[in-house]
Amino acid sequence: MIFENAFLRLTVAGITAAAGSPECYRIRSIELKTANGWNLLLQGIQGHEFSTSLGGADASRFESKRTPEGGWQLKLSCAGPEWDAEETITLEPHQPFLRREQVYRFHKDLEGAIHPGWRLQEHPGLRYTYPLFAHEKPPAELQAIRADVTFALPFPFHVWHAGDWVAFCGVDRVRSRGTLDFQPGSGEEPATVRVYLPDATPAQRTTFAEQWYKPTPRPTVMPIKAGTEIKLVEIIGAKSLQPGQEPLLEAERVVAGVLLTPRPMPDLKRVAAGIADFYRKCGLWNPNALGEGRGWFYHMWVCTHEGTPRLTGPGAGSFDLGWGEGTAAEAILALTRHGRRTGESDLLVYVDEMSRNMHLFQHGEGPNAPYFDRTFDGRRFHDFNGDRRFWTQSMGHTASQLIQCYEENPNYPNSAARQEWLRVATSIAGFLAEKQKANGDLPDIMDEAGNEISLSGKKRISARVVVAGLWTRLSQITGDKDYLDRALRLARFVQPEIEAYSFYNQMIDAITAPFDLMDGEAAYYVLEGLVPLYEATREPWLLSLCQKAAAFGVSWTYFFDVPMAYKGIARGGQVCRMPDLPLLYVIGPAKAMDSFLRLAKLTGDDFYRRMAEEMIVFISHYQIEAPGKPWHGGMVHAIDQRSGQFWGPDKQGQVDCGMSTGNSLAAIEIWMSRR
Repeated sequence: MIFENAFLRLTVAGITAAAGSPECYRIRSIELKTANGWNLLLQGIQGHEFSTSLGGADASRFESKRTPEGGWQLKLSCAGPEWDAEETITLEPHQPFLRREQVYRFHKDLEGAIHPGWRLQEHPGLRYTYPLFAHEKPPAELQAIRADVTFALPFPFHVWHAGDWVAFCGVDRVRSRGTLDFQPGSGEEPATVRVYLPDATPAQRTTFAEQWYKPTPRPTVMPIKAGTEIKLVEIIGAKSLQPGQEPLLEAERVVAGVLLTPRPMPDLKRVAAGIADFYRKCGLWNPNALGEGRGWFYHMWVCTHEGTPRLTGPGAGSFDLGWGEGTAAEAILALTRHGRRTGESDLLVYVDEMSRNMHLFQHGEGPNAPYFDRTFDGRRFHDFNGDRRFWTQSMGHTASQLIQCYEENPNYPNSAARQEWLRVATSIAGFLAEKQKANGDLPDIMDEAGNEISLSGKKRISARVVVAGLWTRLSQITGDKDYLDRALRLARFVQPEIEAYSFYNQMIDAITAPFDLMDGEAAYYVLEGLVPLYEATREPWLLSLCQKAAAFGVSWTYFFDVPMAYKGIARGGQVCRMPDLPLLYVIGPAKAMDSFLRLAKLTGDDFYRRMAEEMIVFISHYQIEAPGKPWHGGMVHAIDQRSGQFWGPDKQGQVDCGMSTGNSLAAIEIWMSRR
């Protein structure tokens, strides 16, 4: 029996196991209609149309009917001594996906699981993605994967593609709970993709030591009481690809149309005003931070939600220009955008003072000099970790933020401050130009003498391509085409890493990790570098790289809410890093905002704007409401969305003035300016 619409075809098998036995039914296959005919995507598993840890079963009853819209509705069910199950499969006439809703009823108490699944049809060149765990990998290379969906699976879909099509299978989190399970093939059997319950591990408070460099927990079984009814809703879809389309991005586009239902937009002007007021009243400003009369913001308050709040001591007390919680380059960009929109000039006093003092972070003399990220006393300067090292991604990002300040504020009232933004950005750009290799590449890390430091066998830091955006902007400002050529050569060198979804080792605070760390934010550093370069050149290969980086970043973005997140809101937020700390935070979405809005305008593709809207709504909900506290109006830095603990020293909370708060204000202001 065959049921199809304009995109998909289901074949239902009716099987008589033995003479005199009743007929059994199951979905035999799911196919996609392509220009070359029907393409097999998934095969049902005999004896497992319904599947639990007690065993599997095919259906004993089957019926089908046309829907009023011209689609199909299929109903299958089975009954047994330990459990019964039924499913409804809905195939709408003009949608590239189907929905399968299964309901299980148990007749005994047990510790068990529910896990219906499919066999992946093998195709030459097939690549598979399990978000956060495996990206663009041949299934044969993978071990078994199952994630806690509340903690480490923000986009709950298997995605795979080969040739000119992409397919996806996952959980409809609007209608039910559930996570994903991948089981590698064995012998003649191909890999299996399943949806799975339980979908989470018990929420519990943890310490740094229990999480740092440790794998995320994996759900196994759940207690089920006799009489319990459990629903699991699955979405399966596929689409043909047009030339130039990125498979993962196209899967995300379809899923967004299903899961991302409309929600209200917060009052962004009110949120921005609250953040601005935070800067006025936060108590982080130290007028003598870098020496007598040399002011700067402390990077953050710590122990804001538990313990005794403080500005100094372990995990606190630094003054940051670059990569660090208090990164001033991001705060400067945010405050100038806010001042330009509102006409409020009082916060620009802080901008001007920090701009006047940026030269203190410079190392060495001459026009082309590197800059350190951090200091605690205004005398010794270093990177985030306290070492006298330079990280290309951090310097590139610092200079990129400052050059944007210069471009966006041609009439800035303090011309000396504006010239200092250009001078520092040009100094860093020139230093990195001197370090560019003949093949176009840049070192990931350098010592204080400018010598490259090896990553000791770890994967490269793709975020270093942020420098391409800096060079592109300087080329446009100065007319020096050499900068544009350098940007193109750097992008060409990093191209294979981006095409392989190799977004590793961006987290400067984890240099001692015994393995490679992957994170979604790295993709947004890449976009900060490549979107301006694409805008300047309109090279199709650069757009392709932008699409890959955007797709990767979106796959690390929550498409649903989780109960232990701040205010219960996770949708639109991004996960931090894997495999140990998939914390939920505003930093990645805030970094993505300008790039996504630019891509929407450059390509005419509204999906980028739609995802930017998801992110801006999330950001706005993560403003802290603590009247009477100095951090009132600031932003949640990050949260352990599995336990509800706020990130910070001893997991007691922290509120910064740069990475989260500054980035969020900058993102809100750019969203409002583009609307």
